[in-house]
Amino acid sequence: MRHQKVAPNFGVVEEQARSWRMLSDRSASETDERLRSNLEVVARHVEAEVGGDIPALMTTLVPEPEYEFLTDSAVTTASGFEAVQSLYERAVKNGRNRREFEIWLVLADRDHVVTEGALRQVMLGQLIDEFGIEYEEEPVPDAWYLTEARILIVWAITPECLISGERVYFAQKERILRRVKHDECLHMGPEPRSA
Repeated sequence: MRHQKVAPNFGVVEEQARSWRMLSDRSASETDERLRSNLEVVARHVEAEVGGDIPALMTTLVPEPEYEFLTDSAVTTASGFEAVQSLYERAVKNGRNRREFEIWLVLADRDHVVTEGALRQVMLGQLIDEFGIEYEEEPVPDAWYLTEARILIVWAITPECLISGERVYFAQKERILRRVKHDECLHMGPEPRSA
């Protein structure tokens, strides 16, 4: 079954766009021009990321962006254009960009946008340990799994309405929700997916 695309330039499908609709709705209803611009650049960034359009994604960022990923036990960073671009290229290569980001909180001021929600992805069992994903039952290497992590992202925005970086807080480690059938959740994970 073909999915109806809602953003042809990025290849984002309705199931994906629906997951961050709160961000789109908040942007559309914002009356302050600066806050609306901040929300719009984050929305463009998210759509380009999920759609795998790295050049479009990088135009939403300053020349030297700074990323931080914080868990209860570690902080990892990506600093500068090449490091951040490489981060996204790896995500596209293994299909981790094709995901849902269900947002349930959006806050904005003149220098930041904050989003909170659940990040869901589909991946092969053989990659579960590599990405440090929690599970109760040993995953089958050639089976597909739906994973989820609760996250809060602080997006720093410049006066030129570009994203200068992300600070990503993981409220819980990414974990397996369930095994998925080969014809389920086709809008997530690598494309195409084999049985």
